[in-house]
Amino acid sequence: MKFRFLGTAAAEGFPAIFCRCSACETARRLRGKNIRTRAQVLINNDLLIDFSSDSYSHALQNGLCLDEVKYIFVTHSHLDHCAMVDLQMRGGAYAHEMKEPLVTVFGNEGVQKHYESIYEGMHPLIRVSYQFQSIKAYEKVQAGEYEIIPLPARHMPTETPFVYIIQYQGKKIFYCLDTGYPFEEVFDFLKQSGYCFDMVALDCTIVDNPCKETATHMNGELCIRTIERLRENGNINEKTKLFVTHFSHNGNPLQERLEEMFKPYNIAVAYDGLEVVL
Repeated sequence: MKFRFLGTAAAEGFPAIFCRCSACETARRLRGKNIRTRAQVLINNDLLIDFSSDSYSHALQNGLCLDEVKYIFVTHSHLDHCAMVDLQMRGGAYAHEMKEPLVTVFGNEGVQKHYESIYEGMHPLIRVSYQFQSIKAYEKVQAGEYEIIPLPARHMPTETPFVYIIQYQGKKIFYCLDTGYPFEEVFDFLKQSGYCFDMVALDCTIVDNPCKETATHMNGELCIRTIERLRENGNINEKTKLFVTHFSHNGNPLQERLEEMFKPYNIAVAYDGLEVVL
C-alpha cells in the first residue's frame, strides 16, 4: 500500500500567497521541503483524499497522470479540500486514452452541493465519467478493495465533516485532518472497533501556538494527546507510523524546525511528495 502526501499545508499554503511574514519569507528563500501546498493524499494510484485547488500542480510536481484515479473521498466542502472545477478537464477534448472510465466522488451534503454545481456545467461526454455517492458518519463504504469508515470531525457547524479510517489488503490508516481534538464518541468507536493502525496522520494546523480542546484544528500538544488516547485504546503500537501534517503559516512550519519539535515523540513530519509504503 502506497500513501503519498501530495500537499501538507492549510488553506493559505506555505509560504502564504499574499504574506510577507518572516516565516513565509524564509520558506521562499529556503524552498525544498519548506514549500507546502494545500492538503491532498494519493493512495496507491487510484484513491484521492480531497481534491484541492492544487491538484493540477500536485500532478506536475509528482510526475503523475491522475487518469487511474477511481475514487475521490472528500473530507468537507472548504475550498482547500473541495475545489472540483478541474474535474471538468477529465474527458471529451481535454483528456484522451484514460485508463479509468469512471470516477466516484464520495462526500457529505456540502460536498454533494459543490459537486453538483460543477457537474451541471460539464459537457455530456465528460459527465458520463463521474458519479457521486453520499456517505454518513460511522457507515462503512466499500470502494473496490478499500473499506472506508467516515467519522465525524470537529471542524465546522454547517455540515458533518469527516476524518477517515482506510483499510486495504489488511493495512489500516487513520487519516485525521481538518479537525480539532477528536470527539469522545470517536475515541469510543475506535476503542470498540479493535483496530490497530499501521499509520496515523494528524492535523497540526496550529503547530505550537495555543489551542483549546474545542478548537476546529489541533496544535502539537493536542496531536500528542490524541496519540496518547489512541495508544490507551490499543489503536496504535510501537510499529504504527505517526505523522503530523496540514500546517498553517502562522505556526512557522519550516521542516527542520518541526522535525526538532516532534523528534522526542517519535512523530514524523510530513512534507509535500513524501511517500510512505505500508
